Amino acid sequence: MQQWDRLRVFDAVATHGSVRAAAEELYVSSSAVSQQLRKLERELGTTLVEPSGRGIRLTGAGVVLARHARGVRRAVRQADDELTAISGEVGGRLRIGGVMSAIRTLIGPAVARLVADHPRVEPVIVDGEAPEFVEMLAGRRLDAAIVETWASNSFARLSSLHADLLLDEPVDMAVPAGLAPRPRSVVEAADHPWVVCPAGSGPYETVVDVLRHAGLDPDIRYEISSYTGQLDLVASGLAVALVPRLARASADERGVVFVEPEAPLRRRLHLVTRRDDERPVVAALTASLLRQRDLLGPAEGGV
Repeated sequence: MQQWDRLRVFDAVATHGSVRAAAEELYVSSSAVSQQLRKLERELGTTLVEPSGRGIRLTGAGVVLARHARGVRRAVRQADDELTAISGEVGGRLRIGGVMSAIRTLIGPAVARLVADHPRVEPVIVDGEAPEFVEMLAGRRLDAAIVETWASNSFARLSSLHADLLLDEPVDMAVPAGLAPRPRSVVEAADHPWVVCPAGSGPYETVVDVLRHAGLDPDIRYEISSYTGQLDLVASGLAVALVPRLARASADERGVVFVEPEAPLRRRLHLVTRRDDERPVVAALTASLLRQRDLLGPAEGGV
């Protein structure tokens, strides 16, 4: 069993080409990963990795072992999935990705309820954006993810993944309460500084597309992932923002006025899972997310 643990650590290192990244995936320290690597090399009597710039690279022996380690990982994971599905037990490690606003209002409460009902579930939650989540799901480093789409962006629809519409919601403009005259559309707000999620995100691309379509260049001065952080800047009078209703629900709205744009904007949240993952814990997560969605209010779309 100890050798399998070391092989699992080596597999993570080989996949990422970095001790630090492997440690982050395994939720252990970098020194623990290095220690396991050294023990595995001593047991096998050969060098598996060597320094390469700021990272590492596999030796010839390392390449051979990495190929077999991938096969062992797939076999162990498949066996675990099949045994769990047969038993019907809701439990085990559950790795979930989500955009920050979904973590605060959907994922957090839903997972807390799931763990209360099924104490053997071990949740792991990370935030991020759709492109990395799709890659992590395909590589079996995530089990489920909530990703967002706006009019100006989408995500890769891989045949190995299944996406269900979880929520379809309006997007409002958040403007400082003292701003006059108050803009009624994204175009009318073009002269004001904007705070949006980082470049490549749905909100960023939506502001850019709408204004450039009108022949205008957006003044994007602030890029902040958290809608709560964005609203702090809006309340301070520094910027305007686009805020989905879900993100707005738990925010401190003092000093902020929300305006429904004349040209309506919408955000959609999708629950993405792997088609071959039939474990009861994934079905239980879906049910808990739907329940939390319904508790937040009527949704204009669902699974």
